[in-house]
Amino acid sequence: MAGVPFFVRPLPFTVLASGNALGGNPALHLAEFQYVGMTWRSNGTSPALTVDIDFGSAQTIDFVGMLAANALPGTTIKIAMGASLANVQGGSPTYDSGALTFISPAVTGRALYNSHFELPVAQTYRYMRVTIAGHTGDFEAAFLVAGLKVQPARYYEPEWEVGPTDLGTISINRNSVPDIARGTILRSKSFTLSWLTEVEHETKFAPLAQAVGKIEPVFICFDPEATTYRQGRAYFGRFTDNLRTRKRNYNRHERSFELLSMI
Repeated sequence: MAGVPFFVRPLPFTVLASGNALGGNPALHLAEFQYVGMTWRSNGTSPALTVDIDFGSAQTIDFVGMLAANALPGTTIKIAMGASLANVQGGSPTYDSGALTFISPAVTGRALYNSHFELPVAQTYRYMRVTIAGHTGDFEAAFLVAGLKVQPARYYEPEWEVGPTDLGTISINRNSVPDIARGTILRSKSFTLSWLTEVEHETKFAPLAQAVGKIEPVFICFDPEATTYRQGRAYFGRFTDNLRTRKRNYNRHERSFELLSMI
């Protein structure tokens, strides 16, 4: 554990246009944050894999990630933003990330991959175009997370928990016959932030917990350092605990998090 964890509540958005999508897998599914099975899927790579997004009003963004994608080693992602749709569609956006490696750092052996882009400087715009290039075959992804990072200034906790959580149930009757109700097995993450200041609590984490509760999904990168393990340390799902903050002592607050991840 080297980097400080951060959270992103995904901004809702409308997909205005997409360059390529199968009929049953439109790009608007990228904003269906409750359902991992509702994906955007292309029909090959021609026409271009572009998605034009409207946030409804100017929003401040410093993180963009496309999650649970069947990206290949040569796949790239480009983020363009502007004050008008014409800016991002016409090739002259106010902000242009350039082509970024989708799987960064390079790693293999996974079924699905997440892109990860922390903007050097936060940008405030209403419209965004996401362009996928360098892919072979049909491209598919579950979510597009864009928003503002919620991150503490420090993380000192030496202990945390990670592992699968089986949502199925099993009971054994008196004749040793099992009654099984199968459920999905989700990745889970549990950790504590115990060095939050009053300002961090009041302006960052209390509003986040109030907004998402246990129903709305949130993105967590537990260790954002650019290592080959970062793919496995990205989570998108729902909190399971009561999200209450404990006052430890003067200007020190503690909050525990447990998340069941859909990716």
